[in-house]
Amino acid sequence: WVLLVCMLLGVRGVHAQINRQKQQADRSFYSQQYGRAINDYIQLLRNDSITDDNRREVLYNLGYAYKEVGDMPKAETVFRQFIESGEPGPKYQQAYLYYAQVLGYNGKLDEAQEVYTLHQEQKDKLATSSPTGPRTAGVPQEAMYRLENPNINSKGSEFSPAYFRD
Repeated sequence: WVLLVCMLLGVRGVHAQINRQKQQADRSFYSQQYGRAINDYIQLLRNDSITDDNRREVLYNLGYAYKEVGDMPKAETVFRQFIESGEPGPKYQQAYLYYAQVLGYNGKLDEAQEVYTLHQEQKDKLATSSPTGPRTAGVPQEAMYRLENPNINSKGSEFSPAYFRD
């Protein structure tokens, strides 16, 4: 019994430590301190106890951070790992776009075009399955506007210098 209790406490301690590290990394990321966030995310990825959902979020943020600091080869590698780990859902709908941009920057234009096509397909799929009802993706929606011309101009000069403390 004692061994079982110790093991359970140890597992809880590891998960608490991972959550603290992730919160610290996320704080750096959302504060646009990408260098610090990159280091923290790399440390998190080295831990085998990280959950799959957290691993995907860390990979996405790490790829974006690399992209923002201009390290496009590493951004490409990380976004590739992210996409290979599963289909990006609505939360990560920009993953294909960022990956295509990085590929294009790295000179892999044909592959970038293929990934951009995947981004468009995913974007269209999300647009047609939106909770506000079916829409035709890519087609502008009609909007009604009424333009009025309020007569606020007079024949006199509306603008003139203002004198302060003569």
